[in-house]
Amino acid sequence: MIVTSFAVDFIDVVLNFGVALLSGSVVIFTEAMQGFADLLTSGLLWVGLHRSRKRANRKHQFGYGKELFFWILMAGLSMLVLTSGFSLYFGLQRLFHPMPIHHLPLAYAVLVIGFVTNTYAFGLSMRRLELRRRDGLKVWWQHIRASTFIETKATLILDLMGSVASVLGLISLIFYGITGDGRLDGLGAIVVGVCCAVFAVLLILEVKSFIVGRSASPEMEHRIKHVAEKVKGVHRVLDLRTMQMGSEKVMVNMEVHIDHNLKTMEIEQLMDDLKAAVKVDVPEVQHIQVEVETPRRTKGTTVA
Repeated sequence: MIVTSFAVDFIDVVLNFGVALLSGSVVIFTEAMQGFADLLTSGLLWVGLHRSRKRANRKHQFGYGKELFFWILMAGLSMLVLTSGFSLYFGLQRLFHPMPIHHLPLAYAVLVIGFVTNTYAFGLSMRRLELRRRDGLKVWWQHIRASTFIETKATLILDLMGSVASVLGLISLIFYGITGDGRLDGLGAIVVGVCCAVFAVLLILEVKSFIVGRSASPEMEHRIKHVAEKVKGVHRVLDLRTMQMGSEKVMVNMEVHIDHNLKTMEIEQLMDDLKAAVKVDVPEVQHIQVEVETPRRTKGTTVA
């Protein structure tokens, strides 16, 4: 998905910068800046995804999965500063100093192409998220909100932003073509800038919850409990805590109530069976710790 978004953004940048020079439209220029910011964002996502796959070591014993969140935050900030900032600045300049637009049909064409390419990339991201969907999840938008496939969600936001920006820019130039009022070109750039700022903030807020320590979705936690309680010898899961450690990487800590008459070796085997069962049914679980507790939690034994 990141490679697709990168290719789409590169095409948009080349086309929009070329047409912006020919037409003199600030809307097309802001579209080019939006494509450039998206290109930078896709590159940051690629760096974050690559670094998040580094193996765990002594200094980072749970791996580098959370590094992806940092690079997505940088991507969101770059969108907010570059795309939104430049769009608002040049839009205000054109609003107060309107100028005629040349080669208007060419400007229409490049905006339509931008809409088509971004919508295509958006559809690919949607399908990839849909492939990760599991039974029991809610409607599609709730599934997207609950998904931990963070890099695909980031590209989804980027591509949706590109599509919406193309539509808004096209509408402003169509009204310019009808009225001949050059201020509409600046107004369109301002609207695109505000739209991009909204999408950038959405991305930043989304990754913020992961950086802070977001838990797994209720559906995933329900699956973990269900699998654990099906293991022979486990009576009940008394407590379950989860945390996202990366893109579809979850850490689990659970307390379970087991048979009292089990011997030490049988308890060890039970813990191994429980962990294996959870990881098979919920492959997102990368690290799992199980503690044996009584329902009253009078005394617990930690099993490594």
